[in-house]
Amino acid sequence: MTLISVHRQVSTRAALLLIGAVAGFLLASCSRGPALPAGDSRLNVLVITLDTIRADRLGAYGNQQIETPFVDGLAGRGVLFEMCAAPAPLTLPSHTSIFTGTYPVYHGVRDNGDFVVPAGLTTMAELFREKGYRTGAFVGAFVLSARWGLNRGFDTYTEPTGAAAAEILSMGDVRRRGGAVVDDALAWLRQPSSSPFFAWIHLYDPHLPYDPVSPFRERYPDEPYLAEVAYSDAQLARVGAFLESAGLTKRTMVIFAGDHGEGLGDHDEMDHGLFVYRTTVQVPLIIAHPALRSGGIRRPEVVSLVDILPTVADATGIRRPAETQGESLWPLLGGVGGFRERPVYTETYYPRLHFGWSALTSLLERHLQFIDSSEPELYDLVRDPGQKENLLETKPELLAEMKRRLDEVEASLGRNAKAASRAPDPETIAKLRSLGYLAGAGGLDWRRGESLPSPRRKVAIYNLLIHAQDAVGAGDEPLAEQRIREVIGADPGVIDAWTMLGTLCHRQGRAGDAVAALEEALRRRPEDPLVSSALATALLSAGRPEEAQRTLEAAQRIQPGDPRLYFLLGMVAEQEGRDEDAPALYRKALALNPRSAPAHVQLGAIALRHGDVAAAERELAAALELDPRVASARFWRGQILEHEGRLEEAAAAYNEELAVSPRDLRTAYALAEAYGRLGRPAEQETALLDAIDANPAAPTPYLTLAKLYLDRGKRFQQAVGLVEEALKRKPVGPQLALANFLLADLYNRLGDDGRSREYARRGAAVAKGNQREGKQGEAKPRSAP
Repeated sequence: MTLISVHRQVSTRAALLLIGAVAGFLLASCSRGPALPAGDSRLNVLVITLDTIRADRLGAYGNQQIETPFVDGLAGRGVLFEMCAAPAPLTLPSHTSIFTGTYPVYHGVRDNGDFVVPAGLTTMAELFREKGYRTGAFVGAFVLSARWGLNRGFDTYTEPTGAAAAEILSMGDVRRRGGAVVDDALAWLRQPSSSPFFAWIHLYDPHLPYDPVSPFRERYPDEPYLAEVAYSDAQLARVGAFLESAGLTKRTMVIFAGDHGEGLGDHDEMDHGLFVYRTTVQVPLIIAHPALRSGGIRRPEVVSLVDILPTVADATGIRRPAETQGESLWPLLGGVGGFRERPVYTETYYPRLHFGWSALTSLLERHLQFIDSSEPELYDLVRDPGQKENLLETKPELLAEMKRRLDEVEASLGRNAKAASRAPDPETIAKLRSLGYLAGAGGLDWRRGESLPSPRRKVAIYNLLIHAQDAVGAGDEPLAEQRIREVIGADPGVIDAWTMLGTLCHRQGRAGDAVAALEEALRRRPEDPLVSSALATALLSAGRPEEAQRTLEAAQRIQPGDPRLYFLLGMVAEQEGRDEDAPALYRKALALNPRSAPAHVQLGAIALRHGDVAAAERELAAALELDPRVASARFWRGQILEHEGRLEEAAAAYNEELAVSPRDLRTAYALAEAYGRLGRPAEQETALLDAIDANPAAPTPYLTLAKLYLDRGKRFQQAVGLVEEALKRKPVGPQLALANFLLADLYNRLGDDGRSREYARRGAAVAKGNQREGKQGEAKPRSAP
């Protein structure tokens, strides 16, 4: 059902709600009696945010195709806002606005994954905690991880933990279903306490890729998005049932909101972030207060998610920070005072940051929406609710007036704006890519760029990248690469296409191809430390630490306080054998980002190499405490166990590591070796076959299994086939030499002396070339920083 059809078709349920709204309005406006009591410091507050929810996909907002009894019931006893706008069609910026009461133009969080909530902003949870509330948050996706800063003020903050960044194949590794989120929330709510609570529950299920569970999959066989929404509603109903059974409904204010909508193909946008049409910025907002004299009230005023914090402040008496930019909705709920309706600001810098296209900013009123970009748009929302007819040509004077007002609003909101700090580490950025969020661009100026292409002109290219991400999630990396290369062919200026290509090649073990793609990305965006970090990582994988160091040092001149750069410089030092320098670099990274679990892992590895097992154990334990799924921690624990002769436990540790990082060849080889020493040849072979399955594009696992067959003195012909497969993957350097020497030995065993001699000659030539390159590298002086 489209927004247009919702305007024209009202179900019986919606009609009843409308009748209630009229009655409620009369009660509120004409004879509402005593005002709603303000400043109740014993009032519990529950904020529920449903990610990626279009208002017109809920029963309470008129959709006849879906059953959402919890949300409908909440509207039936509360106040429903018919036109609530998200400040941005992106998860982190929108939630930052909810919990700080400020717009992105002020708080500075303009995108997912590359920004941290500024330390100078006070969050809603901090306000409640200083008032004596117990506070708990339960989130469903990594994009709202504590590392972004929204955990400030929460005593409890539960979130999903994802697989190691380089190993993630699907979003499922870094999100969790609503049922698990609600389980955590209910366990916390059931804890006995004499203090009132402030809780936040965030469900992520309606976000792409849609993967509904039974029975909702069967109820909505052709509408997986609706199935996810219905499932989310059913999980929230469990919370409602608990509040009722515990006698808490009469003491709890419930706020239900979306963070942004979903394109679902309207305006050719499948997901969200590219545009600011109503499909992705108009969200549900329902507030139920236990002292409301009547429910089912519908308010037509245009409001914003930034209005939630001042509304809650009026309801509970928590402090209202001076920087708050929202308007309290308290008068619209029945409280004293008046509400000042104003045009609502919304923005997306997603196309600017990720693709080099024009950013979009907007003013939304009851009857009009103006969108500013390199190609401005103006829509009459009454006559054209689907926003199909741009009034640019027919209403030039009105458009000019709206642009003037937008510029004034944006300037006013941005006065004394905060500067959001950068994302903590490259591991985090890679996890976000798996969530369907392309890693953001650092260092770009924030001007909209009037000469940049309009996202409307580029939506087909954008959709190709979405298809590439879907292909990665489905495990079809060749298709993903094909789609990315199509994007590059159509618009080489899309930096994210180059970074995606580099990331994809790197995870496949194609370090040389990764370096080439990321060098192109850095050439086009030299000021971006994220691209520098990705390139340095690929250079390290390619065995080129000096170039990695130069790349990182150049990035440090742009962002000297970036912890990622210190972490990677520590990796450079390790690869160059400078263990005496690496620890200080990792400790500097930890000083800048105390949550860097990978830094603890590397400190543990260095301690182990130098025989300090106790220190290694401490560092690995610290890493796992920060992130139970951090890469390599269990590998190093396995190394400790193996050194102590506890091979069975070591094999178990390696298997645990592979469950987190299935592509980790180092761990796969350690596991195979452990099985060999344990006298379990079948499991040794299986470990290497699993390594091939997990890394089909990498030559090394094929060579390792071929050598195992050679060492066992059997399956020579099969081993030849494995080496030939490795050669198809274009190994270089020592790998290429090994492949030729393996073939020389295998053909010798098979009695083919001619081929054996030929491959021995080729191997020797490659080895000689490697040796010559190594000597040249040793003679090369290090460039000055």
